[in-house]
Amino acid sequence: MLQRHRRSLDALSVALVVVLSSNVLLKIGAVAYALYMYHPAVNGLLHGALFADDPRITDVPRFLAALAVMAISVGLAWSSTTYFEMPIRKFSHRVKYRLGPATRPLSG
Repeated sequence: MLQRHRRSLDALSVALVVVLSSNVLLKIGAVAYALYMYHPAVNGLLHGALFADDPRITDVPRFLAALAVMAISVGLAWSSTTYFEMPIRKFSHRVKYRLGPATRPLSG
């Protein structure tokens, strides 16, 4: 019986790895933080400009504005990640960190 449970756990583990490593989820994960940072500003600005009110979905025009907020936020997050965050990350991996004279521990 224990072997049967172990095999089903192994199958579940493999299925989870396959699902969680899909390209779609990896791309969503890559822009998730930028999306988290941009969407409140875009939401507030767009609803404020169009309706002079807080963001609420109460009718069709506000629902369409919410869809526009999602599209704009995803576009900003993708652009920001692609053109700013990734190049900075790549550069930071090339930098060699060394202890300088001011950061060496004092002896003695």
